[in-house]
Amino acid sequence: MPTRVNDLVIPRANETTSARHSVNQRGLANLSIDDGRPTNTAPQGPSRKRPAAAAQEPCSLDPFLPSASQSDYTVDKATLFGQTDFPSAYPPLERDLPARLGYGNLDSFENFEYQRVIAHRPGRAGQRNSDQNFSGRRGSEPLSEDEEIPVSPMLREPETRAISEDQLTKEVRGIYAGILLVESKCAEVAKDQQRNPRPLVRQQWEALISLHRTLLNEHHDFFLASHHPSSTPDLRNLAKKYSMPARLWHHGIHAFLELLRTKLPESLEYMLLYVNASYSMVTLLMESVPDYEDTWMECLGDLARYRMAIEGTDMHEREVWSDVAAYWYQRTANRRPKAGRVQHHLGVLARPDILQQLFFYTKSLLCVQSFAITQDSIHHLFDPLLEPVLNASYIRHPPIMLAFVTSHAIVYRQRSIIKFIEYGNGFLGLLDSHILRVGTNFRDQGAFIASCNIAFMFEYGNADGIMMKLYRESLKFSPEYRLQAAKEYWANSPTDMEHCLQYNPSTGNEVFTSSLGVLSYGSYFTFYTLSTVLKYIGNNNVLPPIHVCLAFIWSLALVPQSMVYVQGEIPWARLAAFLNTLYRKGLDQSRVESESFPIHDHSTPHLPEDIFMRGQVWAQQCYPSSFFDDFSIDEEERSSEPPSATLIRTERLLWYGHRLASFNRWITFNRQDGRFYLTPLAVELEKRATYPRVFNLDSPFTLPSNLALFNTNSVNNATSMGPGTAPAAVPTRPARRGRRTRKRPEN
Repeated sequence: MPTRVNDLVIPRANETTSARHSVNQRGLANLSIDDGRPTNTAPQGPSRKRPAAAAQEPCSLDPFLPSASQSDYTVDKATLFGQTDFPSAYPPLERDLPARLGYGNLDSFENFEYQRVIAHRPGRAGQRNSDQNFSGRRGSEPLSEDEEIPVSPMLREPETRAISEDQLTKEVRGIYAGILLVESKCAEVAKDQQRNPRPLVRQQWEALISLHRTLLNEHHDFFLASHHPSSTPDLRNLAKKYSMPARLWHHGIHAFLELLRTKLPESLEYMLLYVNASYSMVTLLMESVPDYEDTWMECLGDLARYRMAIEGTDMHEREVWSDVAAYWYQRTANRRPKAGRVQHHLGVLARPDILQQLFFYTKSLLCVQSFAITQDSIHHLFDPLLEPVLNASYIRHPPIMLAFVTSHAIVYRQRSIIKFIEYGNGFLGLLDSHILRVGTNFRDQGAFIASCNIAFMFEYGNADGIMMKLYRESLKFSPEYRLQAAKEYWANSPTDMEHCLQYNPSTGNEVFTSSLGVLSYGSYFTFYTLSTVLKYIGNNNVLPPIHVCLAFIWSLALVPQSMVYVQGEIPWARLAAFLNTLYRKGLDQSRVESESFPIHDHSTPHLPEDIFMRGQVWAQQCYPSSFFDDFSIDEEERSSEPPSATLIRTERLLWYGHRLASFNRWITFNRQDGRFYLTPLAVELEKRATYPRVFNLDSPFTLPSNLALFNTNSVNNATSMGPGTAPAAVPTRPARRGRRTRKRPEN
């Protein structure tokens, strides 16, 4: 009867063990980087990696990676299993594997590379054994009636033996014992260099690389043995229980790469070597141990980001590795959409595009699993924009984007409200011409802008903010309960509600301090932007940002306490007018009027803005729980949208319109003429709206002083159109989006 895997004891020096599970403790103790060459170095063993590229010229590291003293990589991988830091010495796997197996002396560091665990398959039924008799008759000799037809003496399949649980347990115990020894040595080296940093010579670097590659190989052996097809569930669970993926990253990869970083540029050659070696090993683990595929993909993204950051001479190579890192991060984000950590990493890779950086950083803060380190990273984006004179490098950015991101920086850093209004006017005044000029590029840009403005209303993920607390509380209930509760609330709610937001016009030095103040100005800015975009009737390029805003408004209706604050600033009249222009041939009226979320069966139901919204706290109210189960959209496929995308967006917008009309509070739908109409409450709310008074674009505006140097012909053209006026014509055939195609890495 198999024995339960519940008690693993790590061998002591006086126990007995087989030669293939032996580790030289004295050799490990004598392994020192203080000498010219260590007395005992770990053999490199048979390499499973591709050859690393040798660097010709040293280079410095840029801010694409966190500083060595404030790295987030340890936290990233450790928190995967609920462990935020690592003890100085890991416990043996007691209570997890049998302890009845004996061990001998751990006496040979040269035998540290263990033999591979070989999977033995049982032979097939009816297979001939090698000791069976075969006819030696020549092919030309006739057969007698009693003789069988001769069979070739070659075996169809070698004789195999099934590996026992005891053998597999013994293998795992031995490998883990070696991991503990090498792990402790790696940690000792890292701490010693942190306390007493000093330059190292080639022999010392080679010894350290050999030591850490040995640890990678041991982890690989551990995963193969514990995830053997014959392993028990308890044995397979050991890697998760003892945080082996996190320990592989922390001790085997990240700590050593951080040491190499601190020694740049002298260590550039060795850093390139070890990044490539680690990348190959993690790729191998992703293929052989798919149970931790999410972790391996994020590790590959981190390694590609290291490789990108140390490439200072070849810009093409740097861009390739940036694309590789984004590829792995995007795959990880698709599998873990609620994790803000991955969105933060995508924000780092988005440089120098300041709009994309702001989008990914704010999404990281608004994800269900918010990533706190983003609050530090976003300062690198905001602080340079708040300087009195902008750096000349910002000339590459359009003034409208500088004005937009700077307005968010002022709010986030709690600066002057008057300054925020100044930059907000600059952005809104340039928005009309920008929509026409960029064409299809506004599909993504508009969705980014809408998402960032929603983050503004959520105070950039402030846990004590008004909106965040209300939405966090609503997530405790099921979607069905939230919908029913919202229907009852709006059916019994009075229509003479007071205006809940605040606006105190002043010319003083008031700053953003209160939660209500941030929510108020965030609502004014968000819905003034939406009101401007809603003017572009017939322009398919504005559908994505309107889709994002309508989904958000629907989520507000499902959290009534939040809608009470902002319902007076939503441009209900323009929204109803825009919805009335969307009815066209090919629409399924029954689908847009149904209570069920509209899903197309004949084409992919996922739109690019679905990925942008997915994972954020407020978007949990918008999609069915199974909507992303068959998620298949690819980054390369988003470079050109199929014609069905416009139809899907149109049906989504109309569906949200019908859902809002079902409350009979702000808009209603007349089935006789197929049009949306405002309720008396919405008409009154439109009259009392504050946002037109906050951003006064009735007179020609001027750009903020620090953006004057970046004024271009496009800005002059925008100002000559007149602020807040809709264009005379809307292009019917916009140019295709120019999107960089990402290079797929080889697995």
